[in-house]
Amino acid sequence: MATTHGQGTQAEAMLFRQLMRTAQAIYSMHQAVDESRRAAEIRNALGARLDAVRARMPELVGAGSETVAAESPMTWTLRQATGGQAPARPAGSPLPTPLAPRPQVPTTPPERGAER
Repeated sequence: MATTHGQGTQAEAMLFRQLMRTAQAIYSMHQAVDESRRAAEIRNALGARLDAVRARMPELVGAGSETVAAESPMTWTLRQATGGQAPARPAGSPLPTPLAPRPQVPTTPPERGAER
């Protein structure tokens, strides 16, 4: 519309500039889609390989269902929730301990000589 109402070359340049920006945005979108597809392909390939390795692994000793049944429900839940993490610290107050003031040590000024 701007090109037909006397704006001329400047309006055409603005229009082409906006078209170029739109084309660049579409190109970037297609690149992102291709990258996400490639990432999904890599994830699926690695997942299949890991599943094959996991299938060949021997069963862990002591990981049978009889071990789980011997645990108390609370211990089992805690073990499942922490799944390989460090043991939880004992619960304590979220507030810091009260600070004790530093004991006041009397200071003596250094002795100055008379030769100054």
